[in-house]
Amino acid sequence: MDKNVFYYKWDDMPKYGEYLYKRAIGELGEMESSINVCFVIKELYKPGKSILDVGCGSGHYYRSLKRHLDINVNYKGVDKTRYYIELARKAFNDNKIFAIGDVYNLEYEDSSFDIVMCNNLIIHLPPPPTLAIKELIRVSNQAVIIRVYVGERNYIIKEVLRSDQIEGVTPESDSPESEADLIKPNGELVRYGYLNMYTKRYYAEIIKRIDSDVKIEFISDNLYEDFDNRCTGGKSGLYVADGKQIGGNLIKDFQFILITKRDV
Repeated sequence: MDKNVFYYKWDDMPKYGEYLYKRAIGELGEMESSINVCFVIKELYKPGKSILDVGCGSGHYYRSLKRHLDINVNYKGVDKTRYYIELARKAFNDNKIFAIGDVYNLEYEDSSFDIVMCNNLIIHLPPPPTLAIKELIRVSNQAVIIRVYVGERNYIIKEVLRSDQIEGVTPESDSPESEADLIKPNGELVRYGYLNMYTKRYYAEIIKRIDSDVKIEFISDNLYEDFDNRCTGGKSGLYVADGKQIGGNLIKDFQFILITKRDV
């Protein structure tokens, strides 16, 4: 399967990009994940070190890095969705630090960036995640930080997306859709997104196959107070119950995978 031609749901989700844009400009609060990744990076960072943000969306992670890490952070953000990059450039009035980029084929030389981060993207890619993670490791000089959620078992999950979810108009609607709106006559899904959940062991094994010399650490992303994003994200928005993040029907154990190159 050519990983570059799978259905890429964000191309059909301009409203989500606009939601991230509001976070980037401060109209909405920062994402918990964008704040928490700064704490992980702080252990590795010194002024002047370069950071590549793969799957940067509309620039909301850049806002948090500037606030919590370094206002002059040496940053580059890439995302495959052209509209999101346009919004990011608008948010910070900068056409140079944001670029269109593909996690499967990053247009940078080996070891181009000290720190490479990729938050909330790998879980949405078709299996296996090996090629994407290999590319993240390739362009990093020091470390890679990947935010995922992990499971006790490996699950390949496809979420069938309704038209209102894509358009972002009425995500709370319970109005029915016909079978033809969700599934094509040949059985293929009309719109879908992956929500894959892999074990720590699975991630560790594929990373070691890519580079047996790296050090791997899993860091729980639990530095947050109770929150409820269903007011802005609809019924599938994340919220906290009993200390765990829940989205839709899934309990999401978010972790940062910290991959450190041993020769650093």
